[in-house]
Amino acid sequence: MSAGYRAVGGGGEECGIVSSVTHWDAEETRCWLALQFTGLAALYFARCFLVVSIVPMSVELGWDERQCGIVLSAFYWGYVLTQVLGGSLSDRYGGDVVQWVAGVVWSLSTLSSIYLAQVSIWPLVLARFLTGLAQGMHYPALSSLVASKVPEQTKTKFFGVAHAGAFAGSMGVGIFGSLIIRWYHWKVLVLIASVLSLAWVACLRAFSVRHHNKTRYRLLDGRTLSPTSRLKLRVGPSDFVASCRKVPWREILSHSSVIAYLCGFVTECSYAHIIPSWSPTFFNEVFPNRTASAWLYNGAPSLAMALGASSGGVIINQLIVQKYDITFVRKMGSCICLLIPGVCLLLISVIGRGDENFYPTLFLLILSSYFFGYAPSSISANTIDLTPTYSGSLYGVANSLGTLPGVFAVPLIGYILHSTGGNWTPVFLLQTSILFAGCLVFLAYGSSRRLELRDTPTAVAQSTSY
Repeated sequence: MSAGYRAVGGGGEECGIVSSVTHWDAEETRCWLALQFTGLAALYFARCFLVVSIVPMSVELGWDERQCGIVLSAFYWGYVLTQVLGGSLSDRYGGDVVQWVAGVVWSLSTLSSIYLAQVSIWPLVLARFLTGLAQGMHYPALSSLVASKVPEQTKTKFFGVAHAGAFAGSMGVGIFGSLIIRWYHWKVLVLIASVLSLAWVACLRAFSVRHHNKTRYRLLDGRTLSPTSRLKLRVGPSDFVASCRKVPWREILSHSSVIAYLCGFVTECSYAHIIPSWSPTFFNEVFPNRTASAWLYNGAPSLAMALGASSGGVIINQLIVQKYDITFVRKMGSCICLLIPGVCLLLISVIGRGDENFYPTLFLLILSSYFFGYAPSSISANTIDLTPTYSGSLYGVANSLGTLPGVFAVPLIGYILHSTGGNWTPVFLLQTSILFAGCLVFLAYGSSRRLELRDTPTAVAQSTSY
């Protein structure tokens, strides 16, 4: 099955282009799913290596706590700046193109960290800033790819399983990264992260070239398009005709379902930034006699998130395939990924200290992490329901806002702990309140109904079966 599409009205020569293209077939979908899973694993390995190597680096290079904070935060300075840009470029030129170019940048900037750290702190800060700039484009590009390329009946599964790669990468850094530093050197860890990233970029390029060679681009009169015109296309079915106009942000943001999606997404990100960042400190302070089990409480929650994201994607996708109302399914998923983790954190806050409570506390954190793993296929995937044409752009806005908890909430937790003398109860109560509030907003105003946008370029789809 293939289809031709003609854009009608306004926009000049580019809008007269028709793309002969279909969704990925079953084999291509499986290959691209594996590619996106490993891509996010490599991305998070390169992003998080500094978390486990900052201590030996600071000792070797003579950094104080202030300098360590500058190095650690430099990534987010760049990360928040390119979310919307990455989504917009992906919607126009294709998510695979954006991911490839960005992947080259963050792979090389990660590799350069080995040498720049020896010069002084500021070249390393610049490298981490560039890494953030490049990686900020990845998630919006993924959202754009899912919206335009993945078959309708597998979109949610693809979204969930692909996001599991991020948790797998975090787990890899937490477990294997610590061992590599202990046995060898932090430079070896950076080198491994760089090689993995470059290997993934090469695979992405090979898959992308193969896909574009397989897909034929033609005008309605049968003329083959030039390579330049191919790049200018927004490839996809009739809902994904190349957009020659600006994203209608005012109209998109006027819908309550979009505001609910953004609130739910920021709530989701608050957990993703706060809990993984502070849980190692929590276990180290509350259970000081269990430091030998650091590999367990550093790695097990990430493994649980990966399993939750994979199984959640399959389960929620199956419900959609069985014709359950998509809005109902998304809201049910939001309850699973926000309310259940909130209850688990609430229980952690009331469990007493002492070694006898180590395993109950760890179990609750793992349980919380597993059900939080349903978030990518529940709230995050809502963007492909609301506006497939501008999915990457909307996801870019959401991820920009979702970065704010990492910028502000993480240091706020440090202030709370300092002010209360290391009392963790307010921390868990705060996070629980955020989760409950975000879930209520999404339940009240969230929807999977596609937005009717007057500014979307008019397109007449002419489908032909072969």
